[in-house]
Amino acid sequence: MKDEVLPEGPLEEDAVHFQSERRTPLRAVAIGSVFVLVSLWLLLSDGLFGLFQQTVIVLALVFFGFVTVTHLSHLGKGKALGGLFVDGDGIVDRTTYSPIGRVYWHEIKAIYPVEKTFFPGFSTDLPVIGLDVTDSFLQRKPAKIRRNVWWTRHVFRAPDIQIPSKTLTASREEILRALEGGLRQYELRSIWEAKQLESGKER
Repeated sequence: MKDEVLPEGPLEEDAVHFQSERRTPLRAVAIGSVFVLVSLWLLLSDGLFGLFQQTVIVLALVFFGFVTVTHLSHLGKGKALGGLFVDGDGIVDRTTYSPIGRVYWHEIKAIYPVEKTFFPGFSTDLPVIGLDVTDSFLQRKPAKIRRNVWWTRHVFRAPDIQIPSKTLTASREEILRALEGGLRQYELRSIWEAKQLESGKER
């Protein structure tokens, strides 16, 4: 099927699929361009910045430049995104043009709503769900994903993975319930399996 985006790896029959709305990345290009211009203006201005501030500005310039170029390549295509899949093994994130792919439940350390932006002066609520992941998840992913997570974790102090619920055909609360419920079921299943294994050894 044209424009169909398949998830990474097999999914269970009872997998929940939150579909992505068909849209162009014009807004992401506009926002990224603004931050690129602001970063350039700060670097070229006569303001007195220390080494740390200059480093942050350069990192922001590189990051938002990469985001802008990535989304610019999709501009006008109206490319379909795969959305978010939730099953017994974990999730498959295809909500952006730089998809994370499969994340297993045992690789997720925390799931929580992102209440505000991570930039000074902004406190607007965001329709975003944050995930913090283990190092084992990063070790099996390509360098591009490891680099993106490093940026969000260490430079912007943001969640390792950010799921933009606004691009999905469901509310943030509904998606959050599905994710938290899936993680909780996995934890209960793991406890039960551990007890079964322990009782088997005692026999």
